Amino acid sequence: MIPSVRWFPSGLQNRAAWFQNFSEKFSDVATSLGFSAADVTAVEQDNQVMQFLAQIIVQLDTYDDAIRKYLAIITEGDPGSATPMFPANLDFVLPLILATGIYARIINLVERIKLAKGYTDETGALLGILPTATGSVSPGSVKPSIKAFAAVEDYEASVVVSGREKADQWQVEILREGATEWETIKIATGKSVDIKITPTAQGKPERVQIRVQLIKNNKKYGQPSDPTYVTLNP
Repeated sequence: MIPSVRWFPSGLQNRAAWFQNFSEKFSDVATSLGFSAADVTAVEQDNQVMQFLAQIIVQLDTYDDAIRKYLAIITEGDPGSATPMFPANLDFVLPLILATGIYARIINLVERIKLAKGYTDETGALLGILPTATGSVSPGSVKPSIKAFAAVEDYEASVVVSGREKADQWQVEILREGATEWETIKIATGKSVDIKITPTAQGKPERVQIRVQLIKNNKKYGQPSDPTYVTLNP
C-alpha cells in the first residue's frame, strides 16, 4: 500500500524528505486540528525509521562502490602492487521496532487531517498533502537517487541515476576534498553516463563527492541528489 502520487513523492530519498517535513509541521498543527500527543509521537517514530532507512540506503550504495573497487584492484591489479584494504563491515542498529504499515498509517492520518475541523488548504500545503494533478510530482520535491562506480583506471567512473521524473537532461557535479564549489563535469540524458575528471595531482588517486542535478528546459529541476563518495584511480 503506497500513498497517492497526487501528494506523496516517488523514491525513498524524496519520501524521507517528505516525512521529515510532515513530522515537523504536524507537531505544530496537531493540537489545533484535534489530534493528541500520541498521534504526534506515532508520526515522529515512523519518521525516525524512514530517515534511518533512507540513510542506510546511501551508506549501502557507498559500501557497494567500495566493494567493487576492492574487487577490481584485487583481481585486475598488477602483481606486486599494494594489497588493498577490504572495506570495514557496516554496523546498523534499528532505532526502534515499529509495527508494519508506515504507509498505511500515513494514509489514514492524512484522511483524518482533511476531515478535521479547522483544516484549510494552507494547512494542507504546510503538511505537503495538497493534491496535484494526477500522477504528477511537485517540481520542487523531485530529488534523484544515484549510484557511482569507479573504473579501475584513468580517473573514470560510471554514474547511474533514478527518479528523474520529467527532467530532459541532468548534469554530473563533483566536489573535491577541501573545495567549496561544485564542478559540473558532464551533462547527460538517459539512465547512466561515464565521466572522467582531470586530477588535482596527476598519478595519485583522488576521492571526490559526486551528485546529480536534474535539468528541464535548460533550467535546474528539483533538488540535487544526495552526494556519494568515489575514489578515482590513475
